[in-house]
Amino acid sequence: MHVLSQMLKCTLLFAISCLLGGCALMSDADGETLNDSRRLTGEERYERASERYAHFNELVAREQKAIDTGEWALSGIRIQVYPLDGAGMDRTIRGMTRENSYCFEATRTLPTDSKISHVLKVTGERWRARGWTVEDVRSSVDGSSRVTATTEAGAWFALEETKNGAQLAAYTPPYWGTYMELADDVHERYEAEKARGEHARFDIDEDERLLLLPGDYRPFPRWDAVD
Repeated sequence: MHVLSQMLKCTLLFAISCLLGGCALMSDADGETLNDSRRLTGEERYERASERYAHFNELVAREQKAIDTGEWALSGIRIQVYPLDGAGMDRTIRGMTRENSYCFEATRTLPTDSKISHVLKVTGERWRARGWTVEDVRSSVDGSSRVTATTEAGAWFALEETKNGAQLAAYTPPYWGTYMELADDVHERYEAEKARGEHARFDIDEDERLLLLPGDYRPFPRWDAVD
């Protein structure tokens, strides 16, 4: 009972600390606090997200190239310029919610006849050599394998065996920022660029796939895409 009482006391003290602004002082992967984000203008927060999106996609491209330099398939199921809220991430910072944080996600599929078990093994070894936290997982349902890794900055990568190849999935660390504000701004500018036919080759339906070389991805919608 004493241990439980102490745990409840710590939880209560943390909640009070957050209410008093303590959580707003905790830094994300870029060293930015919630208060720092709030002090920026809407345009400045948007450009910050744009830089993070581009940097993240370059990291994904590096991992793709290390696995296979050929074409990877992009599915039309989700438009990946759109942010996700950051509250559900493993590296979520205390105080982050779906209202005040965001992250980005990328998924690419490699159609290949190569032995995936070897690709998974080599990829896991490479990630471990970088000092990333790596885990090898085998599905109890279909027996498929995957290797996951969390980088020092908090980004998450997973390479998974699929029916006809391998799938690379990745998420950025969670960042402080007003999620719905960013999502609305991205949507407005994405639709404006789409109406003008900009980056049209990336506009595919949910049941379509687009083959792209590593490093080829849709640019983040420009802030000045709308008046």
